[in-house]
Amino acid sequence: MELFARYVEECAPIFADGVRHVCTINEREHDRRDGGAGQARRPGLPPAGLPFPDEETAHAVIAAHHAAVKAVRSIDAGIQVGWTIANQVYQALPGAEDVTAAYSAPREDVFIEAARGDD
Repeated sequence: MELFARYVEECAPIFADGVRHVCTINEREHDRRDGGAGQARRPGLPPAGLPFPDEETAHAVIAAHHAAVKAVRSIDAGIQVGWTIANQVYQALPGAEDVTAAYSAPREDVFIEAARGDD
């Protein structure tokens, strides 16, 4: 996380003048498809649904995003900063709301919540 924030700070001269939007991390969902740093990589997606994400990896990616947002805003508070979220939408059938919420929370919602306060 600290290395990523330092990288963003080093890039500052490139986007400090005239750049209005900065994306900190793109396609963060790869960590969930690949099983995260703590799991062996598996090609492709499982036959149904996404694997349970590696919680340590998810928290590290979120922390890196927040550190980068802070670094960008310290350079110029007028730059709009955030990350891209390419999430899936889950539609619960009647009676399956709790199951759907439990499935979505670690795979999607945690990253949407981490974007709270982004531009």
